[in-house]
Amino acid sequence: MRCLWLTLADPDPPTNGQYLYSGGLIKALASAGGEVHVVALARPDGRRHHGLHERNIRWSLGGHRPGSKYRSLFSSMPIHVARTSTPAMRRLLRGKLAGLHWDAVIFDSITPGWALRSVARHCSAAGDNAPVVGYVAHNHEGRLSAEVAKIESRWLKRWMRQLDAAKMRRVERMLIRHASFVTAISLEDCSLFDAEWPDKSIIALSPGYGGQYVAERRIGVEMPRRAVILGSFDWSAKRANLREFLRAAVPLFETAAVELQVVGNAETQFLDKLRGEFPTVDFTGRVDDIAPYLCQARVAIATERIGGGFKLKVLDYVFHRVPIVALDGSITGVPLHEGENIRLCSDERLLARTVIQIIDDVETLNRMQDSAYRACRPMFDWAGRGQQLLRQLHRSVLASRQAGVRTRRTAATGGTAHEMFDSQARG
Repeated sequence: MRCLWLTLADPDPPTNGQYLYSGGLIKALASAGGEVHVVALARPDGRRHHGLHERNIRWSLGGHRPGSKYRSLFSSMPIHVARTSTPAMRRLLRGKLAGLHWDAVIFDSITPGWALRSVARHCSAAGDNAPVVGYVAHNHEGRLSAEVAKIESRWLKRWMRQLDAAKMRRVERMLIRHASFVTAISLEDCSLFDAEWPDKSIIALSPGYGGQYVAERRIGVEMPRRAVILGSFDWSAKRANLREFLRAAVPLFETAAVELQVVGNAETQFLDKLRGEFPTVDFTGRVDDIAPYLCQARVAIATERIGGGFKLKVLDYVFHRVPIVALDGSITGVPLHEGENIRLCSDERLLARTVIQIIDDVETLNRMQDSAYRACRPMFDWAGRGQQLLRQLHRSVLASRQAGVRTRRTAATGGTAHEMFDSQARG
């Protein structure tokens, strides 16, 4: 199974959820037996070079400088799609489509959506030998982009985000329309896609976990009375979520003498502004290893009500055995239940008060982290995700070839154009 895999950028180092998910799927599919040829942007801090051959993976990396975000104002493509449509990426794609025979072309997230026109032309020209097209969705982009636009307070930026959201919906619909199958990162997103595309093959493909497992951990009264927020804050929605929580929670934490530590990558200017506004909060910036920070925390916080998709940091919390307090709607795709192995709260102030209420109840904290670990331990295996994706690819390729055979038989027996179209549509 030879796959052309189109994605945003070299996923290593995995500094955010998109890179974690993309990198995990690429490696998992290759380990399951797929031959994966990746076309992506290079990154200044990337760990791979153009032309690198790993086990069952071939890397074709374009220049590491994406296009200007302002070019999308004069384009039908949204910002995150337009920026990856660089001359180097288009050149790499042309070379790949003109070279090897492909069983499948995978669009990993919406960001390589600019390539759809070229891929569609290639499929049309290839006839019966055309590859199947798959769309690996990281979010329900139409809904998410609209939510992000709605929370923007400045009218000009809100208008620009609304325009970008309309473009995102258009590109997302084009990708799904052309895809033989779609994968969704969570059951919630799967349901949204199913409702809009009842005749399309939509499968849930949640992430695996490739980080550290802490086999045993006991939270004790000798530990700092500390809560931790883990994440990558390189996106406006995540920055808005964090700022909103800090403004509600920090005064309460200061009164209760609860420490708060925010661990993760963000622009220096953003972190400096937060440090000035919240001097009692420890903002670490990017770290090489999250384990030392998680092992010194009694509670983990998830506050991303807006953001969609699967929150990969939740698995870091669970498998490092840090009990979680979260906003309703910010956790999806994990078998955690209120009152049993997670605390869910309706707003930021209630979340802060809940942290204060349980932070000294080490018996409850240990019961929560034990239960969460047991519930999640067997469910997030990357190897299983790779096998699931490979099976879907085989099914789609087989269905495509069978549809081609039916079409040729209909044409040979004098079938009408309508009958031939019907046969291809059912395939």
